[in-house]
Amino acid sequence: MKKIKICLSPYLNASILQYDFLYGKLKDKFETIVDFPCNCAEKMERGKIDLALIPSIEFQNLSSVKFIKKYGIISQKNVESVILISKSKKLSEIKKIGLTNQSRTSVALLKILCFEKYGINPHFEVFDNLKNALKTFDSILIIGDDALTQDFNGYKIYDLGREWYNWQNLPFVFAFWGVRNNISKEEDNFKEIEEILSESYKNGMENMEKIVEIYSEKLNLKRERIKRYLTDSLTFELGKMELEGLKLFYQLCYKNKIIGEIKSIT
Repeated sequence: MKKIKICLSPYLNASILQYDFLYGKLKDKFETIVDFPCNCAEKMERGKIDLALIPSIEFQNLSSVKFIKKYGIISQKNVESVILISKSKKLSEIKKIGLTNQSRTSVALLKILCFEKYGINPHFEVFDNLKNALKTFDSILIIGDDALTQDFNGYKIYDLGREWYNWQNLPFVFAFWGVRNNISKEEDNFKEIEEILSESYKNGMENMEKIVEIYSEKLNLKRERIKRYLTDSLTFELGKMELEGLKLFYQLCYKNKIIGEIKSIT
């Protein structure tokens, strides 16, 4: 198989799955770039990269990408790193929400919760700078490492993974591996990629303490906080319930015209 191009996520939540590409034996065997997941998806659509952890909503918008049904970034209940912070005491009082431009899946999930669970239709507006957004909006969608490291004292915090679970009693799949069709069309290539991703995940789990140490220093968080997030808030293997949750998410996105059609994941 040719040397493929891979787009890696900068977030802690992807560290277990990406272990071999970041720190292990595959570090120098792939042509890698680091970018936000939504940008990785756009680069994949343009043929700039071959393999990436893509936001689950992006799969529905990509024309030449195959879903690898093995691993993803999944919350069973609380996710901690996808939160809505609000100065309003009640969700029904929220009128305007600032949206991150770094993750379209989280935005889609928030909109579905607003429309379907809470029966509200607030104004949504994308922000570029978190500090300015805190001054401008009464409610803000925060994702990734910012959600884990920032102090949101004085805000009501809604964990969107928990909000989804309390509503549907299903896990939520935020991202999963996707590979371009021109790479995966040959069965041997696809099997080799699956094996590489499985090995990277296995080594990530076995080197949990190393990851905890690296990100504790990087994010200035206690080791216990990092480990709890990676072991209690997230899971990484796609099973029957995870796929059911993903299918339901796509159905609700279609119902609310967030996507124009549903591409099958089976």
